[in-house]
Amino acid sequence: MSLYAEIPARRARQLAGDTLVLAWVVAWVLVGRAVHDVVGRLAEPGRALESAGGALEEGLRDAAEGVARTPLLGDDLRAPFDSAGDAALALAGSGVDIQTGAERVAVLAGVSVAAWPVVLVAGVWAVHRWLSARRAARVRTVRDSPRVRTCSRSAHSWTRPSVGSPTSRRTSSAPGDAGIPTSSARWPASP
Repeated sequence: MSLYAEIPARRARQLAGDTLVLAWVVAWVLVGRAVHDVVGRLAEPGRALESAGGALEEGLRDAAEGVARTPLLGDDLRAPFDSAGDAALALAGSGVDIQTGAERVAVLAGVSVAAWPVVLVAGVWAVHRWLSARRAARVRTVRDSPRVRTCSRSAHSWTRPSVGSPTSRRTSSAPGDAGIPTSSARWPASP
């Protein structure tokens, strides 16, 4: 099955249509990527929160280690720093959760924006091209069958009367009118 027509004008229209559909798809994919990038910026506060929480947790753990070296009261002084470090670690985890959520929303928004126009146009185009290719294949099959070739040859032999035969068109014989048909000229009756 051939994807393109044999007739040059129709093939040119098909190629132009294919090119336009491809450009449409590329344009909407680029729009979807732009939407993804814009929505993906929502993850920036999550990155900042993760970084700040990680730095705070590290600082509090270091302070807890320093306070733990104090004689007699070290373990009692370390406990608040450890619990503050745990809270900072939870804060960093919240930053990671924000980033994950923002990335999911960015992907969903980008795909949602790009998918509908692409699916609609590409789906209609694909069905149209498939039906056109099937129709062209059926025409080629009929055209190339031996029976059709025999009939078309015999049809050409009896539909074209030869010049000067009794069934040819009558033309005026007046000098200067170069064989222009007269009003009384008629086509012969079909055999």
